Amino acid sequence: MRVPLLDLSEQYRALSEEIRAATDEVLASQRFILGPKLAEFEKAIAEYCHVPHAVGVSSGTDALLAVLMALEIGWTIAPALVLLAITIPTIQVIFRTQAAPGPGALEITVLGRQWWWEFRYPTLDVVTANELHVPAGRPVALRLDGPDVIHSFWVPQLGGKRDVVPGRLNRLAFTAETAGEYRGQCAEFCGTSHANMGMRVIVDAPDAFERWVAAQRAAPGESSGLAAEGKAIFRRSACVGCHTVRGVSTGALGPDLTTFGSRRTLAAGMLPNTVEAVTAWLKNPPALKPGAKMPPLGLTDAQARAVAAYLMSLK
Repeated sequence: MRVPLLDLSEQYRALSEEIRAATDEVLASQRFILGPKLAEFEKAIAEYCHVPHAVGVSSGTDALLAVLMALEIGWTIAPALVLLAITIPTIQVIFRTQAAPGPGALEITVLGRQWWWEFRYPTLDVVTANELHVPAGRPVALRLDGPDVIHSFWVPQLGGKRDVVPGRLNRLAFTAETAGEYRGQCAEFCGTSHANMGMRVIVDAPDAFERWVAAQRAAPGESSGLAAEGKAIFRRSACVGCHTVRGVSTGALGPDLTTFGSRRTLAAGMLPNTVEAVTAWLKNPPALKPGAKMPPLGLTDAQARAVAAYLMSLK
């Protein structure tokens, strides 16, 4: 015996009629409570949906379904148009800021490390940390790299975010027109002290920037007094294995300290760069910055203060 195929269209039609009947029953039950207000609501829906008077609306069901359909279409099209309006200029800016540096641009290599920033000026022979100096009015081309994990370079007032990915070269170009200090932050979760991975971009007037470069390239002066004592402690401690001080040590795991005393902040912007803050940092870095790679050095209070005096003299 051959089994006839089910007529799915008839089943769908029957199901639709059941739903329609149930909806009419609900609407009818509400008439007892709402009275004439429901009739006005049905009329308003019919007018909103442009239902011809000749067709009529025996119940509010057809008009209700029509208005819901109109709302669904509107809620889909409106966000799509908003996204399109945002996407086009965003893509244009991304390609413009990702472009290779043009003639006259200042090229800077940005290295994101847990949890601090290293800035290298290859054409100027300058290396610094956490504070990026640039001249006002001159195009700047950043070359972004991440030796350890993914970070994200973000200075809101100067440009968009750009990921710093190990093994991948990203670029970010901008021109800062107004001198001043602009705060930035790593915008990609990168571990325990992600929230403490800040930076400062210091936009100098062109002549001030030239003076800053000259000071960064100058050889450190001779230390005296407490600073000289701190230098001796620095040279015989584990500091030299991680930090560079030109003419003293060549460590490469931590920030270059050659001009440490000229910086405004310590620990990627967490602390003011003062003798007191540096002394506390030398005693126990992880206590001030959770997860800090620099371990306690076992220095006495007097030794830590002497090393702090030495580091503050490096300008």
